[in-house]
Amino acid sequence: DSKYNAHGDITRLPNGNLMLVYGKGVIHGLYHDIVAKTSADNGTTWSGEQLIYHTDSFYIGNVGGISVIGQDVFVTIDLYDLNGNDIPDGFGLVKSSDNGQTWGGLIRPDNSFSKSRGASRVVPADVSSLLVTFYGYNAGDNYSSVHSMNSVNGGLAWGDERLVADGEVDKIAYTETGLVPQNDRLLVLIRDDNTQTYTWKTISQDGGFTWSPVSVAFEGTGRPTVSRLPDGS
Repeated sequence: DSKYNAHGDITRLPNGNLMLVYGKGVIHGLYHDIVAKTSADNGTTWSGEQLIYHTDSFYIGNVGGISVIGQDVFVTIDLYDLNGNDIPDGFGLVKSSDNGQTWGGLIRPDNSFSKSRGASRVVPADVSSLLVTFYGYNAGDNYSSVHSMNSVNGGLAWGDERLVADGEVDKIAYTETGLVPQNDRLLVLIRDDNTQTYTWKTISQDGGFTWSPVSVAFEGTGRPTVSRLPDGS
């Protein structure tokens, strides 16, 4: 279709169908549309594209991820300044409560970074709240850091911002994250945008209130995408 179709993620909807979401535009990595396709036969055939979000106010840089929590479907996205191209302006998310048939407007969590991006998938922090991780920086910072935010009303409003990984202290440019619940803990994998050598990890045992010291997860780096196995690990 002479368009860039990229930065996708996939999940299984509450009705059993697969849903694939991705950015769509004329410039790689700078999109105005997020679209979705669904499959009712485990990926053998796919529907036509469904527009789930369009903006003329920003460029959409990446799809952070798609996740299903109960009957709700969440898609996180990065937003870029139209004039500065690759200057991050923040992140947002859209939500559906009807198996992706219709979608609400853009929700933009207000956080303490002057520039933020790289939102993870939305995950359950506990039985009553949601969590998302993201990275950013403020004026004068030499290294980006990772924070988390919590929602107690189904993702419509976000608060309780907490430090996950401090790039200024560790002198590491922590960037995109992969967030996943594992049994009774939360695991975050973090991209190293400084040396491009390691993927880092940190763990929370208390629903995202506190996080363990950052340590090496494995050698090699890139934007982490992590999923929970059927046994919860």
